[in-house]
Amino acid sequence: MEKQIEQELLPEKIEAEVVTIEVTDVKTGKVYKREVPLFYKENDNGIILCGEDSRGQKSEIVFLSDVAIEKMMNFMGKGPDYSHHDHSEHDHSEQDHPEYVL
Repeated sequence: MEKQIEQELLPEKIEAEVVTIEVTDVKTGKVYKREVPLFYKENDNGIILCGEDSRGQKSEIVFLSDVAIEKMMNFMGKGPDYSHHDHSEHDHSEQDHPEYVL
């Protein structure tokens, strides 16, 4: 229930210019926090982290959400085989679109 309430309160997008990373060392169990100068952007499609590599060139890491991956798969024709709209109320006969007749 707590996760559901947290999800409902999230804004459409979250942006930050500094990211705080918290890690727990596997050997000692000690927790470390570091502030890192990364641009952070999150929305329904996933998370983007932007920064610079060792040469000062822009570098990005993108973590796609399940929703974004499904959209991409459907766009590439690799999604599930189902229609996105109901054809039962009309048909697509040649009379409807005579310009498409070969």
